[in-house]
Amino acid sequence: MEVEEALICLKPYGLFQMIVFLQVSLTQMISAWHTMGICFIGATPRHHCYVAPSNAAVPLEETIPRDSDGMLESCKAYVNGTNATAPCADGWWFSDEYGKTITTEWELVCDRKALVQTVASMYFVGRIVGSLIAPTISDLFGRRKVIIFCYWLWTTLGIVSAFVNHYVLYVILRACIAALDGGGSLATYCLLCEYFPVRQRAFAGNAQYLFWSLGYMTLPAIGYLVDDWRYQQLFISVPMLVTLAFYWTIPESLHFLVANDRHQEAQAILEKAERWNRVKLPTLTLVRNKASQKCCVNNTASEKRKILFDLCKNPTLRLHAIFCSCLWLINGMVYYGISLSTTVLAGNMYLNFFWSGLVEVPAYVTCVLVLKWCGRRKPTCAFHIIAGLPLLVIAFIPAMTASGTDLSALITTLTMIGKFGITASFSAIYLIASELYPTVIRNTGLGVSCFSARIGAMLAPYTIYLRGVHPAMQLLLFSVLAGVAAVLVMLLPETADRPLPETLDDCNRETVVVVDGNGEDNRDDCKENGLIIAERDYRGDPDYCNEKVLIMEMNGKEALDNCSKKRKLIAERDEEGEPLSPESCHSL
Repeated sequence: MEVEEALICLKPYGLFQMIVFLQVSLTQMISAWHTMGICFIGATPRHHCYVAPSNAAVPLEETIPRDSDGMLESCKAYVNGTNATAPCADGWWFSDEYGKTITTEWELVCDRKALVQTVASMYFVGRIVGSLIAPTISDLFGRRKVIIFCYWLWTTLGIVSAFVNHYVLYVILRACIAALDGGGSLATYCLLCEYFPVRQRAFAGNAQYLFWSLGYMTLPAIGYLVDDWRYQQLFISVPMLVTLAFYWTIPESLHFLVANDRHQEAQAILEKAERWNRVKLPTLTLVRNKASQKCCVNNTASEKRKILFDLCKNPTLRLHAIFCSCLWLINGMVYYGISLSTTVLAGNMYLNFFWSGLVEVPAYVTCVLVLKWCGRRKPTCAFHIIAGLPLLVIAFIPAMTASGTDLSALITTLTMIGKFGITASFSAIYLIASELYPTVIRNTGLGVSCFSARIGAMLAPYTIYLRGVHPAMQLLLFSVLAGVAAVLVMLLPETADRPLPETLDDCNRETVVVVDGNGEDNRDDCKENGLIIAERDYRGDPDYCNEKVLIMEMNGKEALDNCSKKRKLIAERDEEGEPLSPESCHSL
């Protein structure tokens, strides 16, 4: 029995799979706390130069100058009662609106304000490192080992970082946590996709991010109620202790075990799944899919150890990797750029942050439903357009009309619509990438894509300074990038309703198209009508010229006809299932 067949027989939403889903999804909530927590841990309150007690009786206006908006200058003070100004010499006074943050403790303001953005950027640098190292290890030694190692070490460093007293050490620890977060998240994503059959893969790949949204929405409450950044750090790190149970509760991927010929371990997991799901499988012996068996008869050992070099060497995968990398870079920059800029929108910072997280819930739900019924490419293209258009409109909307009407609510609403679109598209490209790469290097392929996303995310915190050039410059950049991504995604092949490839040769071979007797796509009729395979180009579109159509019978026999010479795909069959003459071909 093939792995995909076994997963279907186990019930797609069986107790065994759903417990695995819930365990790894809970880590997404904690990941959101750590990734976005800098918005509150590093919040910058109102501040101005410190006034010595000896000058307390002097009005602030005579000590601190005002800016063009009539507010007290944050970084300058008068010199000895004259009109000359100079940078703050004795430190700063901070309001208590955000409590104690790393900004107030280490005085990361004025000429040091970029250091707050550096904390955010270094977090994504860490995720870059994690996305490069962990996936290759995962493909070589298994998803489970990487998940356990990353999450256990993340728990330790997260708690330790709450007690550091030096800025540089805190940044280093944050980067290490990010590397472990990124590596563990990619391994868990692959594990989920590999534990659900084709039709349920959209659910497995996207529904887990509802927990990310839950973490996103609860983070402002943590920031509001816990007014010391050290306690906030502890609050978001201690829950990771639940991952200590993963050693006993997280199984290895069945696809990985079968691809690496570890059949006894796979059989033990199937026996456990049978008991939990209360089903009985026809057999507990798992084999690779038939196409993989055929191509790997003399190449089994070499397929077990595929690394990044193999991804670059394979022309089909290399092209997919380039397109995916561009898509992920754009999505990473736009998603995190909008998310980290939420705090500068007009209105209450905590509420804006909550709305920004809440809008992700319908985005993920929509993504799951649309990808399941409408394929992958077209919905993802539409999501990018939904992300880009509102941001483009904002570029031409003033903060206030000539008559004095405040348009900040409209701007916030359009920003949230853009956030909806980029959230859905980011979730969709995760699934697309996981379906493009074969099992032997799936985690490595995702790591390459994730590397690009983290570069975009690393640059995202600094895009906020574009608002200093022009208030609309940042969102205009995001709008253009979203438009480019909408075009790029249409260059990738459609991956919906296709079994996960297991070997590199699976990606080089023809795409399987299952048809019924009427020439319509109907996978349920494969036993009666066999599999028809057509050569396809790099976009996934049929390329019939000078290619034969391979008709595979269920008994393993192969029959070649010359239907493709007439650019046809489907041949009528006789009562015994054999192809009729080439004249019997129908267009697909």
